[in-house]
Amino acid sequence: AVDETCWMLQDGEGRSHGPYSLTDLNYWHSTGYLQDSLM
Repeated sequence: AVDETCWMLQDGEGRSHGPYSLTDLNYWHSTGYLQDSLM
């Protein structure tokens, strides 16, 4: 499935967060939450 929960995010200090699904990432990106995050 495309929406597997296997995506990790890295914050500005290099810490990894997750895993998350693409649905989560798309939602957060659409709300502006991920504007400063690296995917």
